[in-house]
Amino acid sequence: MTFDPLNSELVRIAKALEPYDVKLIIGGGYGLALKTQLMIDSGKRTQLEIPPARSTEDLDLFLRLEVITDAEKMEAIRDVLEKLNYKPVAEFFQFETGIELSGGQGTIKVDLLAPRPQNVVDREQVKISKPRIRPRNAKNIHAYLTEEAITIEERLTRLTLSHDQDTAEVFLPHPYTFLVLKLFALRDHLDKEKKSAGDRTKQPKAPEHAFDIYRIVAMFTEEEWGEAQELADQYRADEIIMEAREITSGIFGSVGSEGVLAARRHAVDVGFEIENSDLQKVIDDLHELFVS
Repeated sequence: MTFDPLNSELVRIAKALEPYDVKLIIGGGYGLALKTQLMIDSGKRTQLEIPPARSTEDLDLFLRLEVITDAEKMEAIRDVLEKLNYKPVAEFFQFETGIELSGGQGTIKVDLLAPRPQNVVDREQVKISKPRIRPRNAKNIHAYLTEEAITIEERLTRLTLSHDQDTAEVFLPHPYTFLVLKLFALRDHLDKEKKSAGDRTKQPKAPEHAFDIYRIVAMFTEEEWGEAQELADQYRADEIIMEAREITSGIFGSVGSEGVLAARRHAVDVGFEIENSDLQKVIDDLHELFVS
């Protein structure tokens, strides 16, 4: 079996947090990689062929409302990361540690993220200084305020990971949540790349995020699609979802839109062939969830 350093680190972190009842939600590229492998292993029928997962060296750890409003739980995360030799990079919501790989020294980054609490009582328990959010009494630990993660706790998938003799339980966001997060990420990266046009020192990230959106739609099972429609109806009037509607209309309006073209570029780079009919299917599904 191929050694997966992100898996081993995630098990270490999740296992160390068990005594504090901190249950992690894994987003980002690694969350999608775990979801991809889960769908392949399950053998369940998906809407389209499942594309290969892309590599990443980051762990995006989303924190539940019960964690981001609790100083003791947040400080437990701080102490666990310190004990596991993680050092703050962006104080105090991004951390990194060095690991030994077969080819030499490597680095793993951990990002802590959390949505804005939705009700007044919960909002009074946190302090927000953009881009940071933390419980009012917590010291030297924050999460990155992720406004678009409004459905992060909806319809989670429980996943048990193992490394050596240890096992740990984590959770994956629902595909609908992944789509909302990725739509905002794609929009932001497209805007950044327009501003830095001509700078060849920066590797474009927009194609990766666009292809992730294609991947998420491709991996929908019939059951998940029904759940996504329910979530779309439930949150349709929310400001974040209204913004996601505008993003979808703008960058996934047709096969010639910049989001679709970016997904095609990444598909070519990784040697994955996308049929025009499959692209149209993705566009139609995005519009059904966010625009119709």
